[in-house]
Amino acid sequence: MDNNILNLQKSKDYNHKKLRALFHECSQFIGNQHCMYIEAIIGFNSIHDHVKNHQAHMKELLGGCEVTEEDFMNQCGMTYKEICGRDITPMSMSPLPTQGELVERNKPGGLNEITLGQQTIVAIFSYWEKHLRFELAKGLGFINEDAKNDKKGQEIVSKKVKDDFWADLMYLRRAIVHHGGRASDQCIKKCEIFTHLKKDEIIFLPYEILRKIFLQLAIYRNKIHELSFSPNTIRINPLK
Repeated sequence: MDNNILNLQKSKDYNHKKLRALFHECSQFIGNQHCMYIEAIIGFNSIHDHVKNHQAHMKELLGGCEVTEEDFMNQCGMTYKEICGRDITPMSMSPLPTQGELVERNKPGGLNEITLGQQTIVAIFSYWEKHLRFELAKGLGFINEDAKNDKKGQEIVSKKVKDDFWADLMYLRRAIVHHGGRASDQCIKKCEIFTHLKKDEIIFLPYEILRKIFLQLAIYRNKIHELSFSPNTIRINPLK
């Protein structure tokens, strides 16, 4: 039996009520993750531009002198209150940042965007591995409703519900968590979709790639919605 979700057909044996609830839950999760990702990227750009605009203003105000040289200004600190208006006090683990650090971290392709992309993968796959796949297997009748989501249950479900997309996310997640955020041998050899990575290269997933990932998630969400309907459902085609 082909257990690839996208290849499944509607069946009267499915738990349609559960599948419909999972569709709504999945929609909420994807929406939350997507909005957080987009708004974080906007935030990074805003911080970057704020610091660069501040430096340009200081150069315009004071003219060309030692204190307006880029190297000097990059060593000067800047509080988060100056950036966003909120009095956010840094902890000892994150002291007052320099302007250079803020620019470097928040530039396109900077450390913040790299970390955000990696954390998004970890969050998405964790949701799938620890919850959605197990509940989906129940809704599709692969396991009993009272099955326990423990190690044994996970092993059973992993054999029942498979797909290259989720397998690739698994390899990415493993490399992010267990290989210092760099592409591992396993990641390079086994990924079927994310083939752009090179061994020991930092796993950077720019907007273009994350957009494809979210679109693929939407396809899965829509498939769950499709399977939540009985095959006896009457559909009326739109008028031409």
